[in-house]
Amino acid sequence: MAALKRSARLQGQAGKGAARQQRRPRHRRSAAGRSPPAAAGLSEPQKQAAAAPLPPLRPPPRPADFKLRIAQQFDARAPGYDAGNTYHPPQAARLVQLAALQPGEEVLDVGTGTGLVALAAARLVGSSGRVTGVDLSDAMIHKAAVKARAQGLTNMRLLAADIEECAFGAGRFHAILCSNALPFLPDIPAALAEWRSWLRPGGRLLFNAPKASRGAGCAAGLGVGSCAFTVFAQVAAGQGLLLQDPCSLFSEEGQVRRLLAGAGYSAAAISVTSELNLRAGQTPEHWAASGWALCTSLPFADVGAAVGEEGLDAMRRQYLAAAAEVAAGLATPEGIAEPYEMLWVVAHA
Repeated sequence: MAALKRSARLQGQAGKGAARQQRRPRHRRSAAGRSPPAAAGLSEPQKQAAAAPLPPLRPPPRPADFKLRIAQQFDARAPGYDAGNTYHPPQAARLVQLAALQPGEEVLDVGTGTGLVALAAARLVGSSGRVTGVDLSDAMIHKAAVKARAQGLTNMRLLAADIEECAFGAGRFHAILCSNALPFLPDIPAALAEWRSWLRPGGRLLFNAPKASRGAGCAAGLGVGSCAFTVFAQVAAGQGLLLQDPCSLFSEEGQVRRLLAGAGYSAAAISVTSELNLRAGQTPEHWAASGWALCTSLPFADVGAAVGEEGLDAMRRQYLAAAAEVAAGLATPEGIAEPYEMLWVVAHA
């Protein structure tokens, strides 16, 4: 019943969002995303008009069912999420270590997934403490609950819910943790400010997220921790689309500090680690195909609606070729090894 109510609520939000969507005009661009050359035989004014820059890249619309897409994406990933996952478990363990949780503390885990952070936190706070885990995905929460029962943890409350609709009350938690989920929130500054009100005086906020880069080439825009998104954004630009990096708020330390200060936090400790994500056993072609599946399933932008079926098919062909070329440069005997940077934040109320 709870799952049906949550789905109906998200569908209702999607309907309201759809009514607000406005269609934007499409502009034709060359495959390279540049102005086409002036045609021969034109008058000088016509040549000048033909050579004029095309309108700037336009952002595709955010899907009206943004949150429902997130829930469905992670519902689909839940059954095999833990198997062979070498990316998320070490990050969850490091975040819990940074939190220095103590027995008796009350902890909130936002975007709890299969419980990688919440389960470890529950063991540390003990029977006198309590951990609340919140996630949009029913399937992820169910898997976390199964693991909690198997480990005999009774000091946990797991909610399949929208964190933006939760009202925990002022000064409830000693610590709020969020591992890799912050980029999925529609309004990150507002969320951080709300969480600040839920913390006790001196309470701490901890989160990690892939650090967006402002460099060139595949080093740029690694907001989802993968060159796949970078290549996808470059191909989308050829269709006249400007894809917003979901981690654009985390590109520079000064920007992160301003974000935290604006939400009411102080004494923030910020660090960046260099990581390597090994896609074991993948060939460049396999990496390209899985990258396309990942990028087209991301809920941040409705690319298909913006470019149409033919445009999306053209993007797919261009992407697979470009991504395989990028992956060839990252290939090792063990698989595709992607370097990325991870941002770690510890802030205080």
